[in-house]
Amino acid sequence: DREMVDDFIESGEGLVDKFKKLLKVCEKPRYPERRKDEKGRSQVTKNAGIEFVETLLRKNRQLESTEKRMASIQL
Repeated sequence: DREMVDDFIESGEGLVDKFKKLLKVCEKPRYPERRKDEKGRSQVTKNAGIEFVETLLRKNRQLESTEKRMASIQL
């Protein structure tokens, strides 16, 4: 039934939007980890990636939200 497929697609789009918001929250702590190279361009340090993962997966940060999003994505 077409209506059921449309509902499924809308639900999936909603989950993707929630996941994108979570990723943006996890990206914010990375910004202080930027520095300028010799040409004045902004570069992210190695610590920025670690900070992103820790924000996404640490209990005192976004782990609960990450787990909720991942559970809702499972079919």
